[in-house]
Amino acid sequence: ESADELQLVEETEEIDLSEKIEAVKKAMNDLPENYRIILSLYYLEGYDYEEISEILNLSYSNSRVMLNRAKNKLITLLN
Repeated sequence: ESADELQLVEETEEIDLSEKIEAVKKAMNDLPENYRIILSLYYLEGYDYEEISEILNLSYSNSRVMLNRAKNKLITLLN
């Protein structure tokens, strides 16, 4: 491949990533607040289930269930 073709591929990949990021941001904004919070705590802040359950005053199992529901809702909004 020529240098021009490689540059075009890289630019296309950057556009695709940018579009995906915008889609995720929009979908996150469309989620209920409690889902946005738990997804942010887990994926953006790096808290584990135990820490999330303490922060949100939930049982360990409820934090897992809520995170799973939030992920499923986000996936649904993205599809």
